[in-house]
Amino acid sequence: MTQKYAVLTVSGQSNAVGYDESPVYEMGGYAPHPRLKQLGLYDEHNLTIIPLTYSPEDVQDMRAFSHPNTPDKRGTKGIHLPLGHLLLEQLPADYQLLVIPVAYGGTYFGSEEHGLGTYDPEQMRDVRHSPKLRWSVQSSYYKMLRDRLEYALNLHPDNVYLGNIWIQGESDAANHTVRAQLEGFKELLDDFVQYFDQHFPERIGVTSYRDVWFNVESTHYWQELDSYQAILAHYRQLQPETYVAIPATTDTNQFAGTGATTDTLTAHFGNNTYEIVIAPRVYAKMKAAGVFAGLFECCKREEAIYRRSEL
Repeated sequence: MTQKYAVLTVSGQSNAVGYDESPVYEMGGYAPHPRLKQLGLYDEHNLTIIPLTYSPEDVQDMRAFSHPNTPDKRGTKGIHLPLGHLLLEQLPADYQLLVIPVAYGGTYFGSEEHGLGTYDPEQMRDVRHSPKLRWSVQSSYYKMLRDRLEYALNLHPDNVYLGNIWIQGESDAANHTVRAQLEGFKELLDDFVQYFDQHFPERIGVTSYRDVWFNVESTHYWQELDSYQAILAHYRQLQPETYVAIPATTDTNQFAGTGATTDTLTAHFGNNTYEIVIAPRVYAKMKAAGVFAGLFECCKREEAIYRRSEL
């Protein structure tokens, strides 16, 4: 393969999937772009490079949902495409962005109801379509995250990694399994960092893969729970430089939502807030953390940088 990619992963539970139920208009941060791609997951798309859309092919299949004002636009909106547009500002002209989504709503480390899954290492996914499992270093979810990232980095020797956007902990907080989350998350993160620091040390612009793992806060509904605050405190303690705070005033599905994904409208970001609030905050944190500093030093060239005005 001759095309070079900067790779981004997005993982966790529902707010990482993106449950924004508001009407879909493919403009601005939700407009498709020829340099924004994702690693496909469904059917014949699996492990192929396909266009990134407002509702990517994720472990949780959201194609059953649509807003009555835009019924032909299947799926809900997430952070992937709005953040992708911002990240293109940092990429040399001969690079494209490749997004790998690995998220499912309501999944948590402490679940006794959901198993670890049955992983197919050749397909790099669970043997079931859209399985609801629990997060663990042994789960199909984590193996998908690890193996698909490795697969993407191996597509070209100059491929680089921008980081992982992690939004998770809400269901552990709600189900009083905070200790399981704290222990399970640390084990998962340590394994991820150790593996990629060892095998792909030169594919990042910082010292360690720990420095490109971004923990993002959820909605005010969850922030009001003491149990969720304990999880957030753990995230801040582990890596304050990559912690992304989200204002409690950020819109949820209470505005322009339908309640199709869940009855609790305030549990999920909505009303285009991934484009307006969350993606810009994540992008700013990535820049502050030094993700892009020195990342393309090997590529000395006249660079044509993407601008939003191209749209």
